[in-house]
Amino acid sequence: MNPNIKGALYAIIAASLWGVSGTFVQFLNEEKQVDPAWLITVRMFSAGLTLVIVAALTKDKGVWNIWKDVPIRNRLLIFSITGMFSVQYFFFMAIQHSNAATATIIQYIGPVLIAVYYSFVQKKLPTAREFLAIVLALLGTFLLVTHGNISNLIISPVALTYGILSAIALAVYTVQPIAIMKKYSPIVVVGWSMLIGSILACIIKPIWQVEGTMDAGAIGSILFILVLGTVIPFSLFLSAVKKIGAQKSSLISCFEPLSAALIAVFWLGVQMLLIDWVGAICIMLTVFLLTKPKKQKQPAVINLITEEYAEEVLNHS
Repeated sequence: MNPNIKGALYAIIAASLWGVSGTFVQFLNEEKQVDPAWLITVRMFSAGLTLVIVAALTKDKGVWNIWKDVPIRNRLLIFSITGMFSVQYFFFMAIQHSNAATATIIQYIGPVLIAVYYSFVQKKLPTAREFLAIVLALLGTFLLVTHGNISNLIISPVALTYGILSAIALAVYTVQPIAIMKKYSPIVVVGWSMLIGSILACIIKPIWQVEGTMDAGAIGSILFILVLGTVIPFSLFLSAVKKIGAQKSSLISCFEPLSAALIAVFWLGVQMLLIDWVGAICIMLTVFLLTKPKKQKQPAVINLITEEYAEEVLNHS
């Protein structure tokens, strides 16, 4: 198979699995009364331990050397809390208070926040394309949460707050580890940051405090989130980045909110009106606008980090 086709398929499968895993979180919460906070603890610990073991077995020297590098170690500790833990916690809480489709779509205003951040830091106005992306993101979010009526909030303020916080966390998650990723492999960085983040998650909801109905359906869903929703899509996405590059892989990640929306509608019976789909499309278009390669020699602010943007591999997982 052509490497470009194979890379694209890897990225599509990875993004789709991430989107589907969000609906499993909603299913476990609504049908099995499993606390999303407990799922975060289990997921981060299991996936983090798996990735660290893989790094050690493949003799990645960085798995131990990263702790001897004091500046990087300090960055890793900060990233583990403000990036890795926060993006998953706020996302899962947004699902709990709304649904998987809405939470995933709102989270995708994260790339727009990155564009705004870099414009501010560089004291440079957004390009026309970036400005259009910002407008579309705001419009899409407005339509999703109000259905076009400013006096009518469709989702709860708590759900909206968690959704916005998850988008902010996604932006932090994408930008913050750039310096770390330049020296150490993504598997090492993500593995250790998930293990560290699981400590905080365990304080909030200990892994041994199991709640809800743990029948075959619940256990199967949890295994899906851990394996098919975390470890496998992470590996597939990294393979996609190697084959087709970060820009194309990030562009294809738009399948995540799309798959989350489709599965939530057809499996969980989530009601999405025409105006909801319009809002969703507006937000997903922002990713196309912000990651599409440009013809001019001088890249826009968002393109300064497109190589690192692909490292967002575990956000909604």
